[in-house]
Amino acid sequence: MKIIYLYLFFIFISSVFSQNILEINSLNDLYYSLEGDGWINNDNWLVGKPCTNNWYGIICEKSHVISVNLMNNHLEGTLPITITDLTHLKYLYLHNEKNEESNSNQNFIKGSIPENIYKLSKLEIINLSNLEISGLVPDTLFSISSLKSINLYNFFHIHSKCYGIIGDSICNLKNLIEFNIGYQKIESVPDCLFLMSTLEHLDLEHNFLTRNISNLTIELPNLKTL
Repeated sequence: MKIIYLYLFFIFISSVFSQNILEINSLNDLYYSLEGDGWINNDNWLVGKPCTNNWYGIICEKSHVISVNLMNNHLEGTLPITITDLTHLKYLYLHNEKNEESNSNQNFIKGSIPENIYKLSKLEIINLSNLEISGLVPDTLFSISSLKSINLYNFFHIHSKCYGIIGDSICNLKNLIEFNIGYQKIESVPDCLFLMSTLEHLDLEHNFLTRNISNLTIELPNLKTL
């Protein structure tokens, strides 16, 4: 019996160790892909482990990374695909604040949102607003059932390059409280979006919607801002 317990303990320790290596490698990739040497604050990055060495912007829980907050930190580049190896991540903040006036602090993240973002199955909040993310908003984003807040707002319209159609899959997000996709080039959103009872904040301003949403049935009992 002791041998079985020791074996199971070894398997558990091995899986935790493997996961931690994946998370460290993921953050290392993020650092190099987004020119970490040029960040406003990169305290302790690449030194030891992120959870024990207090890497700037990183919050951990039970030795796993649950939050990455690098807003207004002069990130420049594209998101690495390996960001989705942060499988315990709950909060992702890579945005620029709208009222931030100093260009030296602005993040300049280009490219697209990784298609495999669905691997962040514990994600609750994602904020990529005021960046230069390009291409379609991947439908896989809306398969993350834990999401409570999605902010893809792009205040500077001239920089906005997100476009396309928001599919019905967003209506599977039963915990969604905030959906902000103003100042994009979205052409269509599903009718079911206006029947999501959990929504409190919805921003669709300055898009390319081809019909007047005021003609739709809107049943959003908890909505505070539209």
